[in-house]
Amino acid sequence: MQLDLILPTYNRCTQLPRVFESIRDAMIPADLNVQVLVVDNHSTDQTAHVVADETRLWGGRMRYLLEPQQGKSFALNTAIQRTSGELIGIFDDDQEMDAGWFNALAEAFKQTELDFISGPVKPRWDFVAVPAWLPQSYRAVIGWVDGGDQMREFGKDYEGIMTGGNSVFRRSVVDRIGLYDTRLGRTNTNLIGGEDQDFHERMMAAGCRGQYRPDLIMHFQVAAQRLTKAYYRNWCHWNAVSLGVMDRARPKPMPYFLGVPRYMFAHAVTGLLEQLKAPFTQSNPSALFTHELAVRHWLGYFYGKHFFKK
Repeated sequence: MQLDLILPTYNRCTQLPRVFESIRDAMIPADLNVQVLVVDNHSTDQTAHVVADETRLWGGRMRYLLEPQQGKSFALNTAIQRTSGELIGIFDDDQEMDAGWFNALAEAFKQTELDFISGPVKPRWDFVAVPAWLPQSYRAVIGWVDGGDQMREFGKDYEGIMTGGNSVFRRSVVDRIGLYDTRLGRTNTNLIGGEDQDFHERMMAAGCRGQYRPDLIMHFQVAAQRLTKAYYRNWCHWNAVSLGVMDRARPKPMPYFLGVPRYMFAHAVTGLLEQLKAPFTQSNPSALFTHELAVRHWLGYFYGKHFFKK
């Protein structure tokens, strides 16, 4: 099997050496041929020089590609079109690969009926303290993904999505559903996201079969700048806007109120009431902030569904 491992990056040249080291240290099965493609999404730092130094260590198995059009979807699409392997792997430029990552994917794709896999992205808290207000139900804000320690099937006993920072899929999936939607994906000037959610939903609609694999592990160091309420508020708002934009094209088969799924409205009302009660009660900081984010999520979704224009 040939795996094309795609690493889109933007202005993280200081983190890339640790990323590269983790790939080199991972064990690669004898029957898996790995090629790495680093896609520079028009960085303004020393990314090109860092990658050039690294490629000398790879014996032709690592390449550098510049994608001048800002946006992760553009970077991924260009990389997919410039590769030819049977399997396509994607992970982020602030992550470190677990030593058993390649073995896990090789074992998974022995199942010929399997189309895609994803796995946990585990945080390291080496240099930061966990704030008391950190909401457990909004782990994705800092990039934390954990679907448990059991293998599960997407759409059956696992309702998560194929994580953009830890995913592998067959090239035949692209033949069936197309590339990433370039209307979605963050840039240096635009915070609209949702490209991973959109790609996952199209895979599921096409009947693709996927597994959550607890042994397909990526790690990341939690960044202090992400552990602020301002960061959480901004991320949740734009994530909700992105979901609202996608909902214009593919409404969900569920009850709506004011163009937003009704359950979101219920969560927002509950969140608002809990915030109003907070000055008169001893509220858990994490629970209280979770209620605030539920309100912001509804507002962002409403804005994305009815008003946002890119």
